[in-house]
Amino acid sequence: MNRWLVPGITVAVVGAVVAAALTVLPAQQPPVTTPAVDDARLSLVCPVSSSATATGRLAAVATGAGLRTATLAEPADATDAEGVAVIKDPSEPQIVSGLRSASFGAVSLVRAADGPERGLSAAACASPVTEQWFTAVGLNDAAQAAVELTNIDKVDAIVDVAVWGDEGRVNAPGSRGIVVAAGSTRTLPLSVIATSANPVTLQVVSEQGRVAATLRQRLWDGSTPAGSDWIPPAAKPSPEVVISGIPDDAGSRQLVIGNPGERTTSVAIELLTGDGPGQLPGLESVEVPAGTTRAFDLTEVLGGDAAGLRLTADFPVTAGVALTGPGGKKQRDPAWTSAQQPLGPDGVWPLPEAKQATTVLQLANPSGGDSTATVVFSDQTGTAGQPVTVQVPAGSITRTPVPAAATAVVRVQAPAGSPLRASLLMRDDVQQLRGLAVIPLTGPEASLTVPTVRFDPHAG
Repeated sequence: MNRWLVPGITVAVVGAVVAAALTVLPAQQPPVTTPAVDDARLSLVCPVSSSATATGRLAAVATGAGLRTATLAEPADATDAEGVAVIKDPSEPQIVSGLRSASFGAVSLVRAADGPERGLSAAACASPVTEQWFTAVGLNDAAQAAVELTNIDKVDAIVDVAVWGDEGRVNAPGSRGIVVAAGSTRTLPLSVIATSANPVTLQVVSEQGRVAATLRQRLWDGSTPAGSDWIPPAAKPSPEVVISGIPDDAGSRQLVIGNPGERTTSVAIELLTGDGPGQLPGLESVEVPAGTTRAFDLTEVLGGDAAGLRLTADFPVTAGVALTGPGGKKQRDPAWTSAQQPLGPDGVWPLPEAKQATTVLQLANPSGGDSTATVVFSDQTGTAGQPVTVQVPAGSITRTPVPAAATAVVRVQAPAGSPLRASLLMRDDVQQLRGLAVIPLTGPEASLTVPTVRFDPHAG
């Protein structure tokens, strides 16, 4: 057996590093020193739910020493954990950090049989960054959304939120110059700044500092809660967009494409299946006007099959898919998945409360050549199974069941430059609800900007 997780907990202090794109130093400054790779740390912010009708779990894991957890309010009261750490019913955002020389990850999970958090919700914890995108966001009487902006740094952040709907850029009063104080969280109800009959695309960008943005979507049937989940951040607009995590069931499927640019673009849509690449009849290519968001119903053409999508456009776009699980109105649970960056060389993610759940690791290969990944499953005891090499043919997806465990741990290693995208598809009944959650997998360094330090002889 390969033991790469070691349980154990001690106490330490969480630190946060403020990233900058460029540092300019005067000519006579002494040499700049940077932390050794083994000492440098990265941080993740984990969303939680404080609803009285919901129960929550947060799990964090690392492949070696250096894992730390702390609350946003008490960053100095931190805990070290080598291996798996589980926090029950956290009531405020949590900070998880790890050594940059190791792999670490964290996931929040919420269950609620009723109330505004109704359903099964899951989100991978996110790095603080200067720009995030979200799409397939509902902003109408039946769909309310809120963005939670968390600033773990020691300087205030100033944030703008831009919204694109089906008729263009949405006028959103109060969406610019939003101050998020150092070491705090600010929640922005989006219905206060914008409404739209159809799904929208959002950009959250920092004028100053960094934030970790999470978007909570809640659906309503009149005054009755109809389900909720976090909408995962989408990859920033690009001429190629890949979505890996469309599950196999009879629920609804709505593809949403956001084009924030100034030119109308044609978008070719390719289906990625277990049998290789395919087409969506009638949706092989679609037009998305400049500065708009468009939605396309894929329910019938997908026919309940598991799939991934590859979108190629003339100009940069981003995309997501709004999903529901199978069953009648009282059983359906909504979920969302989004465009993703390729997997990093080594990633690890824990799934809290996965003992009764049915979970699948779905890998998508949008490239024209075959690709591979090495997958290792473990649990909260720290004992890992044997590594398995998963072959993902060109233009296809593969599905690998995740063994049930109180906390299941998934580690995925891919060659440098791998085109693969990955998602965890989780199903677990929540009383009468047929709970569904999709977790697109992205490592903590995926959106990190590494500072460039240089001397400028003209600086004073």
